[in-house]
Amino acid sequence: MVSEELAKDPGTRRKTRETDKRSAPAERAAGHEVIQRAMEAKDSHRRDLEETSPWEQKALAAANAIRTRPRGPLESFVRAGGAFPIVMLACSRPHYLRESLKSLLAVRGVDRRHILVAQDGKQVDVAGVVREAGIELVQSHHPPAPTRRDPSVPIALHYKFALKKAFERYPTAPGIIIVEEDLTFSPDFYEYFSHSVPALDHDDSIMLLSAWNDNGFRDVSRDPAALHRTSFFPGLGWLLTRRLYDELIIKWPSQHWDHWLRSPDQHKGRDCVFPEVPRTFHGGVKGSFMNQETHDRYFDRIAHQRDPAFSWDDAQLWLGLPPYLVATKFVYEAWTLSQITAPSPIARTGQTVTWTQEEEPSTAVFWLRPTNKQDWERLAQFYGLWHERDRSAHKKMLRFWRHGRRTILIDYGISPYKTRKQPDAPVITAAELLQLESDKQR
Repeated sequence: MVSEELAKDPGTRRKTRETDKRSAPAERAAGHEVIQRAMEAKDSHRRDLEETSPWEQKALAAANAIRTRPRGPLESFVRAGGAFPIVMLACSRPHYLRESLKSLLAVRGVDRRHILVAQDGKQVDVAGVVREAGIELVQSHHPPAPTRRDPSVPIALHYKFALKKAFERYPTAPGIIIVEEDLTFSPDFYEYFSHSVPALDHDDSIMLLSAWNDNGFRDVSRDPAALHRTSFFPGLGWLLTRRLYDELIIKWPSQHWDHWLRSPDQHKGRDCVFPEVPRTFHGGVKGSFMNQETHDRYFDRIAHQRDPAFSWDDAQLWLGLPPYLVATKFVYEAWTLSQITAPSPIARTGQTVTWTQEEEPSTAVFWLRPTNKQDWERLAQFYGLWHERDRSAHKKMLRFWRHGRRTILIDYGISPYKTRKQPDAPVITAAELLQLESDKQR
C-alpha cells in the first residue's frame, strides 16, 4: 500500500523510483548470491550423499523422517514439564532400601514427590525407612500358602499390585519407571529415559526402555552414549508405557513374570532398548533368586555410568545422530548392516583360519557355525559374557568390546543376518574362534 505522503508528493515518488532503480541491481545481485549459496549447499549435500554408504543414506533418510513428525505423547509429556513417576518395589530389606532411596534421590531430575514405594508386607522397619525419606508408601500383603514353595509367585503378585497402584496414583502419566529396592543409580538414570522416549513414540517395534545391560560388564562395554536393541527383556530399571500396561495387566501371570515377559507371546517381535553402559547397579547379594556366587559372577563386574558430566543432550552416536534415533528400527538396522558387511578381518585357507592383518581391526565380525550350549558357554567364559546366549542379543547377534575392538558374534545357522554375510567371510566354529583369539594375544 502507498502511503498518503507519497501519493500527494510527485517529487517524493520520483525520488523513490530513482532510489528503486539504483537499488534494484544490488538487490538482484544479493538475490543471485543467495541462490548461488543455496545451489552450492545443494551440491555439497549431493556430494556428501555420494560419499556416504548406502546404509548411511538409508539411516539419515529414516532419521529425518522421524524428525519431521509431530511429537508423540511421551515426548510431549516431557517437553511440557511432566515427570515420569518412579515406583520402587520393596519387601523385607531395609538396609538395601535405604541405600537405594538415597541413590535415587541424588539422580538429576528425580523429585521425591514422584516416587512411590510399594512394599510387599507391613514390616515396620521397611516402612520406617520410606517415611523417614518423606516418600509415599503403599503396602500389600499376600498371605503365604502352606504348599507354595515357588518364591516367584508372591513376586509376580506384588508386581501386579505395584503397577496397578502406580498407574492409579498418577493418572495423567503416559508411563512409569519401575525399580527395585537393591539398585543404585547413575547420575543420568532419569535423563536416559526422558531422552529416549521419542523412540518409543515413533517406533512400534520397541516394547520398552531398560536401564540395564545383561552383558554390560566393565571389560566389554565402553560407549556411554550407545543404545542397543534386544528381544530379551533386561529389567532392573525400566520404563513401562500406559499403553503396554493396558495390554499386559489383563493377562499378568501368577509366577515368573519376567520369564513370561520374555516370551514371544508377549514381546510379539518387539525389542527392548537398553544402554551399552548400564544406568543401574544391582547391589543385592541376598534375595529370592540371588546369592553371593551368582552376584559375583554376573552382577559385581557390571559397569555403571558414574560420570556426572555426561549429558544426553550433547550425546551423539553413529553419523552424529542422537542415540534415541539410532535405536529406532530402520536406523539401527542400517547401523548394524554397515558393521556386519565390512571386509572380514579373517580368512580361511583349507582347514586353517587366520587373521588377514597383524594390527587389531576396529571391528571384527565372526560368523559362527551353530553352537551347542557347551560351545557357547566356552565362548562366554572366554569373553566374560553371560552364559545365556540370548541376553542382550539382537536377532542372534551379540555386540561387545574386546581390547578396544568392537566384536560381533553372529549365529550363522539361525540369524536372519546370514544373508548379509560377505563372500570373503568364513563361517567358523567356536573352537576356531577361540584359537584365533589366542593367536592374537601372542
